[in-house]
Amino acid sequence: MLGIGLALGFPMSVASMGDDPVRAAARVMIVSVVYLSNIFVGPALGSVGQAYGVTAAFAVPLAFLLASASVARATRPLCR
Repeated sequence: MLGIGLALGFPMSVASMGDDPVRAAARVMIVSVVYLSNIFVGPALGSVGQAYGVTAAFAVPLAFLLASASVARATRPLCR
């Protein structure tokens, strides 16, 4: 059942991201990067967990989350 959802969800998301002609290329690229990361991140974290333990495997995404939150514009304080 998961395969059917992925098989339908990815083409539908690419089609919906391509609706706006100004931002279509960037949005489709982001959807493609997310799709590829879904394929490769699981085995990569499994390898980290196998080599260094489950705590290290959980620490890797946490480190990326904290790094991205520190540089994102959305997490900046609002100016008054």
